[in-house]
Amino acid sequence: MSDFTEDDLQEALCRFSATTMWAVHVQGPDDMHACPDREVADALALVLNRQFAKHTDPNDPQMKAAVVAWPHGYESWKAASEQLRFEAVKA
Repeated sequence: MSDFTEDDLQEALCRFSATTMWAVHVQGPDDMHACPDREVADALALVLNRQFAKHTDPNDPQMKAAVVAWPHGYESWKAASEQLRFEAVKA
């Protein structure tokens, strides 16, 4: 008999379901920003790419933001996406 409860099973299903954990990868400095959903990721990538286009310097590496699936585990995505919300509120 397993020690898992029904709540444990539901949490695991939510964490590892077909739902993608979204992020924005900034190519150049190789930064990864976790986003709570695809809509936020698309918006962040758009804003960053507009900023990169405005502030280009031929001596700097080219930067581009792209929406990607979060390449790490659930806990790190959750913490990083909450940090993004905190930074957005501060701005």
